[in-house]
Amino acid sequence: MANPVEKIKETIDEILDSVENEIVTIFNALFGKLVSCFLAGVSVTTAKEFLDPRKGKKSFLIDLNTNEEIKGDIFICLDHKEACWVSAIMNGLAESMADEKEKSGQFDENDIDAVSEVGNQLAGKLNFVLKPIAKKKLHFIKTRHFLTEEMQGEDNKIPLDEEETVIIPKFSFSSEGKEIGFIYVMFPVNFASLMVGIPLSGDTQEKDNESESAKLRKIILLCQQIDSKEEALYNMVADKFSASFITCKLNSALEENPEIKEADLIFVDSYDDPNSGIDICKQLIALKSSKKKSIILSSKNITKDLLLQAISTGICDIIVKPASTKTIMQKVQANIG
Repeated sequence: MANPVEKIKETIDEILDSVENEIVTIFNALFGKLVSCFLAGVSVTTAKEFLDPRKGKKSFLIDLNTNEEIKGDIFICLDHKEACWVSAIMNGLAESMADEKEKSGQFDENDIDAVSEVGNQLAGKLNFVLKPIAKKKLHFIKTRHFLTEEMQGEDNKIPLDEEETVIIPKFSFSSEGKEIGFIYVMFPVNFASLMVGIPLSGDTQEKDNESESAKLRKIILLCQQIDSKEEALYNMVADKFSASFITCKLNSALEENPEIKEADLIFVDSYDDPNSGIDICKQLIALKSSKKKSIILSSKNITKDLLLQAISTGICDIIVKPASTKTIMQKVQANIG
């Protein structure tokens, strides 16, 4: 049986890897074209092993907390060097000023605000990425913690058990070709387990039932002709979300198809006839069902007027064919409840 911590780590790695370009876009929006970044790996360690080397220097931990159904904290960590550069770039300072700030060890309120804004922006992206996995939408509240021991008080106590296992993706970033360092995102494994739906111990019937329940989400592709390559693509995406997947031909009454009533997400592939696809989507929306479902229209020849018409009918999203794996992945992330 696979190690559940490794499975959680791999799942987080896959999720972040699938939206790496969007995270790069966030950095570009914050810093302009000066900065480039990439996901440099995901590791597993304990909070103590990660935090102890940083406690003797001015490092920052940004707490992203949620008080929704799934409760917990995610942390973003920057060492002093990275924090100085983040602040300097965001505040429009010259490279020499960033170097000077780093060497002096000084850090003021403007710097802290700049570091916090990075956490705030990444929180928004994590919220979007993890939305389809969590039972409820995550609402992050940012809190800053200084890791330097003399700067910590009881009111600044980090809500983290230092013996807890943590999963840490790190993003490498550079400025105009100059390598700066890393920004770390820390997922405590207990919280990560709840978020991605992988139990830490699968030896009880209750855990097995929860795991099985997480796989009951169903994705359906409705189409006139089944394309084996396209079917395999959708099946692969569904598997990444632990969802079942089936393909149904549009050759029978929709209300008589029991699979449709049980679906969480339905792709309506109308090929090159978007008007027909919109009509089918309307029928699906009108069907009575115990499950709330998301409906996505996939077609060629979608004009701006058709797009507005489709959205006004209650269709959740549109895919303009041909679509890449990444596009389908993003649509599932955004729409599977």
